Amino acid sequence: MKKILIVFVFVSQLGFAQFNQQSVWDFQDAMARDPSKEIVAQGSQYIQKDFTPIKLNKFGDKVFNAKFNAYNGEMQVQTVEKTIALDINDDYTVTFLVDNKIYKTLDFSNKNSTFERGFLVVLKETEKYGLYKKETIKFQPLIPAKTSYDKEKPAKFKRSQDEYYVSFGDNVEYISTRKKDIFKAYPNHSKSIKKYIKEKKLSLSKDDDLVILFDFISKL
Repeated sequence: MKKILIVFVFVSQLGFAQFNQQSVWDFQDAMARDPSKEIVAQGSQYIQKDFTPIKLNKFGDKVFNAKFNAYNGEMQVQTVEKTIALDINDDYTVTFLVDNKIYKTLDFSNKNSTFERGFLVVLKETEKYGLYKKETIKFQPLIPAKTSYDKEKPAKFKRSQDEYYVSFGDNVEYISTRKKDIFKAYPNHSKSIKKYIKEKKLSLSKDDDLVILFDFISKL
């Protein structure tokens, strides 16, 4: 009986090691790289405070831990051996299991009409349209004291205002969420949109209300 138990434990440990090693091989086959070197400063570069359980579209039901660096746009994932950054040139869908928050790698046109590619938060995707959010954190360098009476301002990370993107076809484009800009973007339906916002008492600074609005716009 003792011999059988020893063999069972050995096989179990071998299987566990192979499973963990396989997850490393999978990431080597996928597009990933080492994360950028972190900058020491006040605040945080990350949206999530800690590494959080996720699922990746390429790995079925396997659960990994990840967090999103909104300063440099890196989705950092923990493997058995080390932390890696997913390459944005690959097609990734990352689902955070705690709150069901979804990030996708997408090509998009920013507010300066320049094309970018990176991770956007999926607010809503249907056959007719997609609504996305770009989370950004900016770095403010240390500001030295100008005189002996002044105090230096330490380097810090600060969360910037989120940007929103919409697609009604193949192109994902920046959309200003100011009311006058929404009316300007859809001039043929501006009166209907204005009336709908007023009736539903929508706040365009809230993600849920933006989804309600673009559900309406997609049906016009």
